[in-house]
Amino acid sequence: MQQLQRGDGPVVYVIGFVDETKGGSSTIRALQAISQNTGGTAYFPKDLSQVDAITKSIGSDIRDQYVIGYKSSNPMAGHAYHAIAVQASDASRHRLRVRTRTGYYSESPAVSQ
Repeated sequence: MQQLQRGDGPVVYVIGFVDETKGGSSTIRALQAISQNTGGTAYFPKDLSQVDAITKSIGSDIRDQYVIGYKSSNPMAGHAYHAIAVQASDASRHRLRVRTRTGYYSESPAVSQ
């Protein structure tokens, strides 16, 4: 998870066929955690016919993404997890839906010679 949550880590979308009757609930929770912590989403279709709609939804999400940059005010903090929360509203102050990673791991600063 730490590798995925690095500052430049990927957004993970999951499409999983999991049999909950065979202990799949822990697998579902793990895949949901991975996707949510990286800013993605997990989908668990019941049959193959749902996959086309899911992939279209993921494609729409990817096309409609915005990138927001952030530069730490304390770059010497070392390798640590930093939780983040992003809120957005439109011109009428209506809250917009935001999906983002839950945080990131900073890189250890290079040791100067």
